[in-house]
Amino acid sequence: AEDNGSADENQTGLSLEELRFNFTEAMMHFGDGSFLIAEYYLNRIENNYLVLQDHILYYKAKSLLMQGKYGQSEEHYNKVVDNFPDSIWTEKASLEIADLYYIQEDYISAEEKYSDFLSSYPESEYVPYAKYQKAVCLANNVETADSFSSFKDIWLENPSNEYASLAYRQIEALEESGLISKFVPSPEELFKRGENLFYSYYYQDAINEFNKILDDYDIKALSSNIYSETCFKLGMSYYNMSDYKNAESWLTVCYEEAPESSVTHASLFFLGRAHTNLGNNSRSINYYEKLLNEYPSSSYGDDALYRMGRLYSITGDTGKAMESFGKVFEIYPSGDKTDESLWELGWIQYREGHYTSAKTTFSNISSRYKGTLLEEKALFWKANTCRKLGDSEAAVDLCKQIVNISNYSYYTFAAAELAKELGTIITIPPVDNKFSPGTPGLETFLPDIFENLNRDYENIDGRVDHITKAVELLNLGLNTSASLEIESGSSVFKQDPKRVLEIATFYYEADDFSSCQKVIYSNLSSIRSGLSGEYLDYAYYLYYPYGFEDIVNRFSADYELDPLFTLAVMRQESSFRPDAGSYAGARGLMQIMPATGSSIAKQIGLSGYREDMLSDPEINIQMGAYYLRQQLDNFDENPVYCLGAYNGGPGSMSGWVSKWGGTDIDEFIENITYLETREYIKKVMGNYYFYQILYP
Repeated sequence: AEDNGSADENQTGLSLEELRFNFTEAMMHFGDGSFLIAEYYLNRIENNYLVLQDHILYYKAKSLLMQGKYGQSEEHYNKVVDNFPDSIWTEKASLEIADLYYIQEDYISAEEKYSDFLSSYPESEYVPYAKYQKAVCLANNVETADSFSSFKDIWLENPSNEYASLAYRQIEALEESGLISKFVPSPEELFKRGENLFYSYYYQDAINEFNKILDDYDIKALSSNIYSETCFKLGMSYYNMSDYKNAESWLTVCYEEAPESSVTHASLFFLGRAHTNLGNNSRSINYYEKLLNEYPSSSYGDDALYRMGRLYSITGDTGKAMESFGKVFEIYPSGDKTDESLWELGWIQYREGHYTSAKTTFSNISSRYKGTLLEEKALFWKANTCRKLGDSEAAVDLCKQIVNISNYSYYTFAAAELAKELGTIITIPPVDNKFSPGTPGLETFLPDIFENLNRDYENIDGRVDHITKAVELLNLGLNTSASLEIESGSSVFKQDPKRVLEIATFYYEADDFSSCQKVIYSNLSSIRSGLSGEYLDYAYYLYYPYGFEDIVNRFSADYELDPLFTLAVMRQESSFRPDAGSYAGARGLMQIMPATGSSIAKQIGLSGYREDMLSDPEINIQMGAYYLRQQLDNFDENPVYCLGAYNGGPGSMSGWVSKWGGTDIDEFIENITYLETREYIKKVMGNYYFYQILYP
């Protein structure tokens, strides 16, 4: 460089562009497994590309490790740990230092380092691996008792992890070598393992463990607690797998054979729910009544009363339904079913034509739950009661009140539509479309939001914060690492709503739409109260991102869908997380069940289908779009019916259409018997309406 240097050069004579080139080349070769070449590029910038120095040190340490240059590798790992304690790489560097000693067969030092890691990072995703490696070190150090105890701990505590089966093989190896006697897990240990599988949603594996307790041990010798809880967990495993017949069998055993157990009251409640799913409504009610009579202080009491009310309502016994709902808020005024019970009471009154009573109930709900979505719902149905009573003016005023809340919920749009039917046009507050991400010149309208994002970082002296690193990684197109840096550095900004928008923008630029939406959701109250104008408009775009735009547009076009409808479903199903899962087993962005995915794969000609394909955004979105098209075809292009079928199943939706298909669409939705499906339709349709405002 010339003596006076230049603004974007450092002491090596490399410009900022050259520093970036070397780093991206290093990352490319590291990803290809060309570790010597990666090391060459990292050497060129190690001491000068300060904004990403911890990244450089980590990747160089790993490159040296993979080449067997252990001494140099440890030196660089220690630089990360010692000099960058808050680096996103410090956790992995600490673990890989232990791996270094393990590879060199220094098991004493490796065991110490794995112990240090487990102590420092008890919540790490790498805990099962570190526990396993530590146990192997103990075995190699001939600390047999401790190694066996560690292997057993992994097998019991982390049964769904890949290291559980490896740990059990190590136990078998210890047995075969004569170092330990035959390992026979106790009933308590089997239950603990089964329970851990249950809470990890591995229900069939949990069933296998619980059955071992009942098959391998004398039931009479089991403690009453283990026996009853095993039967209960067996029943709940089958229940969560939708095998309600087997669920009913085991829950009955729990109730009848262990009446003093701590889980007996829960067995009664879920027996009621199982029989509902089996179509035995009267038996469901009997079990709920048993629960309330025999266990009046049960935590399930309010839920049992609520579900009794729902069953009475569905079968047309409105008197008993109203009695059950009334008892919920009389006996459990602070319970989590009070709001739903009040709503159901008002809905029965409305449905039965008792509009004056319904109006009073809806008024009470809107006052009691002010500031919540339930307030909007109650105001909307109060408006409908006013309409039924012939007071159109009051109905329109209530619709205006809902729209002015500006939540852009389902009820915002439903209220505007109701007012229109009554002859009044209510303008929903607009959103300025020029604040959509990607709009040319957006940074000129929101300079304080984009100031850091558009800054080039060159020679930086001193410690660099996470956001600085994130911006530079975004400049390099390294979005995954950028998201990690944003997550690590975002907490200090969340007190200021404008800084929240900045953080969300970073996530958006990293194509991390889930985190973008999440950070807005977590701070929505302060954003709505603290921002207005262009900032609030921009916040809505971050809260309703057009995620995976190219894929959504392509498959929506293929299956003749409005892409905004596909997008609305995706937002509700997964919040844009490609790896999203549910307890029922649904996977991916559009929450496709594995069996459904298998069927769709055959229909669209996708060969070699595997369940893990559902985590691929392209495959998952295609399957979701295909299934949406199927349901639209099945239900005369009606989006509400389509969504009900998507969530509650085509068979259930056909039954609801047959029973209530001729009613007003808002009334139809409220008549749907599945609470989850009712709310799902409203949430997705609310998404859809608002997406149409954002992306006209």
